[in-house]
Amino acid sequence: MENQPTAGVELILCLSLYLIGLVVIGYLGKKAQKEKSLSDFYLAGRSFGFAVLFLTLYATQYSGNTFMAFPGKTYRLGIGYIYSVAMMMSIILGYLMFAPRLVPLSRKRDYVTPTDAITDRFPHSGVRVVSALLLCWGLVNYVLAQLIAIGKAVEGMLGPWFVSHGLNGYLIAVVFLAFMMVVYETLGGMRAVAWTDALQGILLLFGLTTVAILSVTEFGGIGDTMRTIREHAPEKFYPPDSAGCRDMLSSIFLLFLGGPMYPHAIQRLYAANSVRTLKKSLATMVFLPLLSTLPVFLLGMVAIAQFPGLTQSESDTVTTLLLARMMEVHPAIHVGVIVVFVAAIAAIMSTADSALLSFSSIFTQDLYRPLLKSEPTQLHLYRVGKVFSWITMAILVWVASDPDFTLWKLLELKFEMLIQVLPAFAIGLYSTRLTSGWLLSGMLAGTALSIGLYVGAGMGILDSAKPWNIHAGMWGLALNSGLCGVGILSNRRND
Repeated sequence: MENQPTAGVELILCLSLYLIGLVVIGYLGKKAQKEKSLSDFYLAGRSFGFAVLFLTLYATQYSGNTFMAFPGKTYRLGIGYIYSVAMMMSIILGYLMFAPRLVPLSRKRDYVTPTDAITDRFPHSGVRVVSALLLCWGLVNYVLAQLIAIGKAVEGMLGPWFVSHGLNGYLIAVVFLAFMMVVYETLGGMRAVAWTDALQGILLLFGLTTVAILSVTEFGGIGDTMRTIREHAPEKFYPPDSAGCRDMLSSIFLLFLGGPMYPHAIQRLYAANSVRTLKKSLATMVFLPLLSTLPVFLLGMVAIAQFPGLTQSESDTVTTLLLARMMEVHPAIHVGVIVVFVAAIAAIMSTADSALLSFSSIFTQDLYRPLLKSEPTQLHLYRVGKVFSWITMAILVWVASDPDFTLWKLLELKFEMLIQVLPAFAIGLYSTRLTSGWLLSGMLAGTALSIGLYVGAGMGILDSAKPWNIHAGMWGLALNSGLCGVGILSNRRND
């Protein structure tokens, strides 16, 4: 595939100015801290009003997956991936299963991490450790996906420029932008992350809308695009068959049940200043897939017509390939393309910094703190969390330096494990008959089955990790929830 023209120095300058602005916001977040405690650092004193809460939830949900993975998945599947719009809407409905009940409890009981809510209801060390590890798996996977998305975005847009200067654009982007994220995150904690999310959310909404309009109008419109696809890639023009429909429904339920388990999103629920603010933010979020997921679906469809024959790995870069092609065809939109690219980087960073902050809090509060013989001071935990953020990011940068998987696969792997924590919230907050033992058994059995399906497929014992085109995690959740149901019925008989 031929290299597309790139923006070069001016794009790097704009991106640099944007990053400097993020560090300034991080410093302001540090100055606004009232105390050096976990609650203030990780939850911003539970002070978020509607505007900040809405924008930080939006920027967190729509990430590098939105700008890079979703168009790539559309490129690979074609028109059938229109279900992604419903998939993203379903996540907001998933929050309503437990969020209105959880938020008042979080304020009353002073929860800092999602695991705090679980162990308050199920005071068992095994439940705490297993749930914390499952949540951490999701977060590590998420940050890794964002780092890879950053590298692919810069490589797709600026790759030839870096190559002409003898540099590895992918690696430079991953290392430098990861460093910047840790700097402003450890400076200002949740305040800095949420305030930068507000800026990133505005850029993201503008960028997604702009890139869809530009990609459709600059390449002949929807009609020409669909005719080209039908002629040259007919397998991507028609709806999926029965197996594809099962996969589609499984994906929708995977995100409906797994999306609300994002630890960094749950902590944003904690940070709301009231339940009313939370409900207002979620109600507004329901409609945003029409302005966010639909545009990137259109982007992927245009890419099918414009870049036939991309490999699976290359398909994750179709967004930046289209941006570069736009500048080649219409140099007049040069500035607009640069703004959109910065918005793409903003989308990626807004999710990575949130996930890293949440990972740090879970490690500090739920895994490190219980190991200490005496109760540590808040200042000690505050410092440990910051150090752990740096160590974690360094390890993930090393892993991301040579990826061998698609962003969508990382997305699936994340949710396969995260949804095993769902019964702790969706059942535990409503039923007093579910005991710690049954909950732990369900989480362990569901996780083991999910992993077993992947291992079996990897060893050739099974044809696929998705029997009957249903995700491994969904089979695991069925077993998990079934055991929890048995536990509830057993305790009812003993009443």
